[in-house]
Amino acid sequence: MSNTTDNTEPRPGMLLSTDAAERKNTPLATGFLQYFPDALDRVTAEARKLSLNHTAKFLEWVIVAKLSYCSPHPPLKADRLSYLTTIAAASIALSELVLAGRAEQDRGQARVCTNLFELLRAYPLTCSAVARVSKAGNDQHNPGQPLHWERSKSTDHEDCIARHLVDVRELDTDGQPHAAKLVWRALAALQIELERDQAKGAP
Repeated sequence: MSNTTDNTEPRPGMLLSTDAAERKNTPLATGFLQYFPDALDRVTAEARKLSLNHTAKFLEWVIVAKLSYCSPHPPLKADRLSYLTTIAAASIALSELVLAGRAEQDRGQARVCTNLFELLRAYPLTCSAVARVSKAGNDQHNPGQPLHWERSKSTDHEDCIARHLVDVRELDTDGQPHAAKLVWRALAALQIELERDQAKGAP
């Protein structure tokens, strides 16, 4: 994937505001917000604690370190949610740097999100790219069906996080950025873990 910063060419994940067809292929309401509601809430609520004011290489290190911490022996329950939250937040920030074509540069502090609107405003390329990943997966596995998360199709989210991280600056074989798929998997893992936690605490 090219890391050019030439503004004359659309970058992967960028919304083209004048292209109606492009906007229709970026299902933010369904493919992003409705897929991972609890995960997004947790990431934005704890973003100030995560201090995403680091270079792209440091963000990669955060993800790798957390994955290593989880395997082969998962940490305690409370720590596991924190670990998944950190992976998701770092993945979002790293993906935005990659998609913006400046993955090798330190542009100062990343935007710190305090609410969902701030997340969408701070990381617009990543949010739209993740929505596209949702649509592409739905079109591949459920052609002609309404957009929904078919959870039975894949459950190895943490392994996939590591795989997409290796190729984070490249495009996957289906044309989707590995950076966007990294975020998708990180949010999926966090969403599922939060749902399990909520189920155990339910009456």
